Amino acid sequence: MKDAQRAVREQVNFLPGMYVTWSGQFEYLERAIDKLALVVPLTLAIIFVLLYLSLKSFATRRSSCCRSRFPSSAALVPVAWTTT
Repeated sequence: MKDAQRAVREQVNFLPGMYVTWSGQFEYLERAIDKLALVVPLTLAIIFVLLYLSLKSFATRRSSCCRSRFPSSAALVPVAWTTT
C-alpha cells in the first residue's frame, strides 16, 4: 500500500483543490492499528499490575501464616487454598 501511495504521489499531478483519499478497508485497518497500539500495551500493563498485586498479597498472607503461634493450624491453610 505504501508503494501505491508513493507512486500516486510521485506520478499523478493534481489540479489545485484536488486530493486523493485512501479509504475503505485500508482506512479501517489504519484506525484499528492506531487503537491497538494504545489498547494492547494498556491491557498488558493492567494484567501485570493485577498479577503483581495478587501475588504480593498471597506471599504476605502465606508468610504471616507460617509465623503464627499455632503452626499446626498454619500447616492446614495451604491445603485449604489448594482444594478451593
